[in-house]
Amino acid sequence: DGHQKPRVLLLGAPQAGRTTLNEALGDEEFALVDEAAAAADVILYVVDATRPAQWTAAEHLLKRLHGVNQRLGRLVPLVVAVNKRDVEGSAPARQVVEELAATGDVCAAVGGRVWRVVDCSAKRRDVAELTRVLRHLAALPLDPVRILAPRCQGRGSGPATGASASLP
Repeated sequence: DGHQKPRVLLLGAPQAGRTTLNEALGDEEFALVDEAAAAADVILYVVDATRPAQWTAAEHLLKRLHGVNQRLGRLVPLVVAVNKRDVEGSAPARQVVEELAATGDVCAAVGGRVWRVVDCSAKRRDVAELTRVLRHLAALPLDPVRILAPRCQGRGSGPATGASASLP
């Protein structure tokens, strides 16, 4: 049909579940690319819902995303996947967003791009909401230059907060 799969650049914190999430998403709907790729439609950054130290890595994330922006020549929408939500005591996406915001200027950390935070469990293949969000953001026009606040998606997150690109 000539339709190209959305290209997803998969990044993440150590031990956050990137490999398992890669397997859960599969390759039927998305073309998963690595950091050396010349193009990406959306960046997926994975954090572990059971490791709060990973949620305050905004400065590291900023530097890494800035490098991606420079290489791709544009801002690419970002999805932060809060993985391992199936583990007892794991934090919901809303808590992760609050921790990120408490560590500094969260808007600067995402470089003015459109972004979303989504709960998931790669191990249990609970990635339907993540898939929907990736599909939507990959289809956005290539000029998301407004600074937008995060919007939490997924169970246990409560109502959405802030402004962001609308989801159907």
